[in-house]
Amino acid sequence: MATGLRGAIPPADRGQSWFREERLPHGQECARRTLPAAIGVVTGGDFPPAGFARRQLQRRVRGPRGVAGRSPAERAVVVATGHRADAPSRPPPGRFPDTARCIDKAKSWLREALQAEKVETAGTLYGIAGAASGVDLLFHEACRELGVPTKVCLPIPIEAYRRRSVADSGPDWVEKFNHFIAENPPVILSDSGELPAWAEGIKDYSVFQRGNIWNMQDALLQPNADVTLLALWNQKAGEGPGGTADMVRLAKSRGAKVREHNSDELFGIASS
Repeated sequence: MATGLRGAIPPADRGQSWFREERLPHGQECARRTLPAAIGVVTGGDFPPAGFARRQLQRRVRGPRGVAGRSPAERAVVVATGHRADAPSRPPPGRFPDTARCIDKAKSWLREALQAEKVETAGTLYGIAGAASGVDLLFHEACRELGVPTKVCLPIPIEAYRRRSVADSGPDWVEKFNHFIAENPPVILSDSGELPAWAEGIKDYSVFQRGNIWNMQDALLQPNADVTLLALWNQKAGEGPGGTADMVRLAKSRGAKVREHNSDELFGIASS
């Protein structure tokens, strides 16, 4: 992905520190620390530092964490991604049917995946995700039940995010989102619902792809930590930049472990 994005930026601007020109909302320390990394991916810069992806891969080829010949990781960061709950207007069979059965199945898989990560980690397990209807919010719920602290990161302001990533799934999800955000103030990347001026010309780029980059780089920059992406999705081409397919490609390209499951199989949706 970095290669394609780099090609969309004029040669004279590649590698420039856009961080100097970016408005950082609310003086967030997380944004101050992680935004240069996210921007580095967009502009083709080497973020995280050279060799980071190689070290992540070396951790993986030595064998699973917690087995003979390898000590459990001191710390692990789990990033979650997956489909939003289907809007009532979405034609069947959909991707994430908004039924109690499918919600329970999704949450059970997330819980099992988190428990597996806990077994493989000697120290702290920490979660990062957005707060969209469906997988994001269920991930935070599963983490809370297992005693895993999480951070909620939104690429755009709360109202714009609620309108674009939650509201069309129905009032129950809006209520769940409102309650969750009230108890867990998010870190917000931008004070605008649109891309910044310097990024508007990047081909096939969106505020949500930018948010994916931000979340993944935040995880990768944590010291002495293994990084895993949990992805619950139908493993098909996405509907645009910034979706689950983008996040899975990003994680694999940066050397993170990916623990994924086919949501069609989990929900019993026939393949088309």
